[in-house]
Amino acid sequence: MIRKAVGEPGWYQYLPLDEPVIDALDEQARRPGVEVAWLTSWGPSQEDIDDLVNGKRLRGRLPGTCVPWIDSLKFGWRSRSFLAYLKQTRPASVIWADDRAPGDIRRRIDERIGIPRLVIRPHVNVGLTMRHVDRIRALNRPDFRSVLQARMEHDEQEVLAGDA
Repeated sequence: MIRKAVGEPGWYQYLPLDEPVIDALDEQARRPGVEVAWLTSWGPSQEDIDDLVNGKRLRGRLPGTCVPWIDSLKFGWRSRSFLAYLKQTRPASVIWADDRAPGDIRRRIDERIGIPRLVIRPHVNVGLTMRHVDRIRALNRPDFRSVLQARMEHDEQEVLAGDA
């Protein structure tokens, strides 16, 4: 997959996809009550997201809504966009996987939204791994609140091998 950043002509990055990881994420995304939302600099519109999801690499896996950008040219636009989306949609819990997720986003979710959360910041050149998927699966367990609460108490300092 070629990643191109909007507003940065000539910039691209080749992103290899790990098929078992994509399949495992898609399996989790299709569970009852789970919704996927995309917040990416790859494109600001639902059409861009649909093209990505329905393209040759994802082949319909991980369909979701495009999170509207807020002040996309200003520092901190991802956080503002993400938190505004959470306030609007009011999910019971949230998982955010982003190699550019701000370091303080866990605290900000806790303070502003107050829902169980899991923030995964994979290494930019590695992406999500099956280890990350295992953490996501924990949130989807019937007893996820106790599992997630325990994770929240310890994840502030934990960095998985390969994570940023």
